[in-house]
Amino acid sequence: MVQVRAAGVALDQSGQHVILLKPIDELPGEGRILPIWIGAQEATSILIAVEGAATPRPLAHDLMRAMLETPRRRRPRRGDPHRRRHLLRRDRAARSR
Repeated sequence: MVQVRAAGVALDQSGQHVILLKPIDELPGEGRILPIWIGAQEATSILIAVEGAATPRPLAHDLMRAMLETPRRRRPRRGDPHRRRHLLRRDRAARSR
């Protein structure tokens, strides 16, 4: 597997957005580039993230990063003896709302 970095976002001849990926260990202006065609919203999101620009609300990649970085809460498994207690507590909480 080759690690890559975003070398840029461009438009092709037909006006489609393309992200240009380049291996991390290659110098700028030399070597290989892998073009991947993406949508306009994805291109905008990538440009905002690369430039570090502030946004009025979190973008999709911000929400995904926060979700992945947040520690998971343990949920009981089907065979877990504590599952019944968990379900009873959940049902009681739902009824009290």
